[in-house]
Amino acid sequence: MELVLNYKINGITIRSENAAKPHTMPSSYLCDHIKNSIKNGRALDFGCGKLRYSEQLVNKFEAVTFLDSRKQLERV
Repeated sequence: MELVLNYKINGITIRSENAAKPHTMPSSYLCDHIKNSIKNGRALDFGCGKLRYSEQLVNKFEAVTFLDSRKQLERV
């Protein structure tokens, strides 16, 4: 059995194998989505992994919470 996780944003599916890319290879679609978000409030990066979007999120929102398993966070 294979576990497959996908992320859906505005009807667009991002395959989980693309989510495992290094910090230096962020998704241009997600970067644009963050850039076009309203600048205020809070953001949650659930499954933040390698913190690929940390810079974009902290520059856009007042408060950001990053959440992932200990195993993933220790890989950073």
